[in-house]
Formats: sequence, structure tokens, C-alpha cells
Amino acid sequence: MATASTYLTDMGYDPVDSNLCVMQFSVFSQVDSVTLDFFPGTGKVIKIMPNGDKVVIADGFIGLTPSFTFDAVGDLYVTDLFGFVYKFDFVSGTSRPTVLATNVQAFPNPFTDRVSIGFELKNAASVKANIYDLNGRLVKAFDEEKLPAGQQSLTWEASSAQPGMYIYHLLVDGRVVSGLLQLAR
Repeated sequence: MATASTYLTDMGYDPVDSNLCVMQFSVFSQVDSVTLDFFPGTGKVIKIMPNGDKVVIADGFIGLTPSFTFDAVGDLYVTDLFGFVYKFDFVSGTSRPTVLATNVQAFPNPFTDRVSIGFELKNAASVKANIYDLNGRLVKAFDEEKLPAGQQSLTWEASSAQPGMYIYHLLVDGRVVSGLLQLAR
């Protein structure tokens, strides 16, 4: 039977309340004696409360996020393996308004020629998206545009791309959501 493991890659203190926070890189499961499989979307930043409770304050990282930091006012920034830095909204414990609903979904996924990234905006927002291969090369950059509140989608026509895994970064008013795409032919 396969066992699952969680790997923590970073820790720091929230400057607002001085509680320790840790980053869960991803959850892994053992495939065989030398191979681990990671579960996309399981990266998290977890705050350890004084009573020992654990509170997830940001989640949904695709597993390529090795580090995080807070600025002086407590905003959370996460880096990825490609050197990008993203500002994240908190899942809980924040008074900041959330612009992006959490139901971002790529469909169909896996895909053969085209994939849509669907999302819901709670308010009108500035939206930009990039798609990268697993080597960090930019494959597709969507122009930034102001979109109205409601259900939205961006479509990538990938007919000239090679089969494989890709990462999308959806930036909404400076906040980011990332996910994996699988191009299969």
C-alpha cells in the first residue's frame, strides 16, 4: 500500500500576530522504492496558533512553491521555482476583499488542441494569464484586460505546442491562482 507524505519547505512568523507559519510544499505518495508522485494543488501556508490549532491561511499552490514571506503589514507573498513572486489573499482571518472566487477550473483537462480556464469574478477586475512549460519558459501570454464581474474564461489554442504538462498563472488584481494543464495528443 502506498503511503502519503507532506513536505514542509519554509517557515516564518506573521508580523501581525507573531504566530509561526509553515509552508506545505505538496503531498506526495510513494509509487515505488525510488519514485514519488505529487498531488497538484496541495501546497498550503499553515498558521500554528498558540493553542496548537493549525489554520490554513492560503492554499491551492500547485506544488512548485518552495518559499513564502510576509511584508510589514502582514500581506503574504509566495515564490515559485521559476523565480516569480505572487501576492496571495488569505483563506481566513482577513478583512481584505476577495475579488476572485475560488472555483477556477481548466476544461477539458487533459486536452488535445484547446483548453479554457474558467473563473468567476466577484467584482470587475484586471486579469492577466500566462502559461509556462515545466522548464519555466513562457509559452502563452494573455494580454491584461479589465473584465466585468461574473463568469469568465480564457482559451489557449495549443495546436502548435508539444504534448506534456504546463502551468497556468491567472493574475487577478495582483493576486494569483496557478494550476496544471495536460496537453495530450
